[in-house]
Amino acid sequence: MWRRGLLLTSAVLVFAETVSVGVLPPALLVFNSKDAPPPEAAGVSPDMKPFVDFERILFRARAGEPVEAWRESLQPFLKLSAERGKGAALKELALCWEARARMHAWDKILRSAYVRKGRFPNSLEALLKTAPEELRLDPWGGEWVYAPTAPPHSPHLVGQRYQLGPSRYPKLSTIEAVAKSGPVGPSGKISFSSLVGVNSLQVRGGPQGLNGNFQVGESFDGFTVLWLQKEAALLSGPDGFIPLEF
Repeated sequence: MWRRGLLLTSAVLVFAETVSVGVLPPALLVFNSKDAPPPEAAGVSPDMKPFVDFERILFRARAGEPVEAWRESLQPFLKLSAERGKGAALKELALCWEARARMHAWDKILRSAYVRKGRFPNSLEALLKTAPEELRLDPWGGEWVYAPTAPPHSPHLVGQRYQLGPSRYPKLSTIEAVAKSGPVGPSGKISFSSLVGVNSLQVRGGPQGLNGNFQVGESFDGFTVLWLQKEAALLSGPDGFIPLEF
């Protein structure tokens, strides 16, 4: 799994520089919880309901339900037509989890090839000819990024591991990795800002040296601001939802 430095504690994401541990607003406690979101989550406004509905899907996936049990539930989000804002963010998140569902199917194919050859193949070229048509491209219509790799402490054993991901997110974490460690959020200094009456999420630093302010519906570094108040915020990213407390 490829990660950045972020720790998950129940529903509270802890950034070493910026976000302190405390009590999140009730509406945000349903995200990344060990318990499934209740039918009527306390404090959830109508505009946040789609996020909670999606979180129910993610909870099932993280809980280890078979891919076939939750994959169909992604369809309404995959069909969203929004090109910007919160609707586009939900569609992007659905595409990421559809990619994980396809990666799960590819894992079975690759492991079958491993059993026959004693190593993972050098490329997907031969396997693409016999793979189900829906697996031949990633959910965005791009080619898969694949490479045989080696165990961390045995670099000479190339072919005993592999890395697979969609073109848009070549190092997209697997279902199992997200279930184990939770969603990885943005790095850098993140805070609430209200300049001339305009509320925004202020982001400073991070791996790209980002320096900007982002309002609800705007995106940065693969994350979208879904909900924002003075005390807390909710972001979406490739792995899921990221609640923040200021």
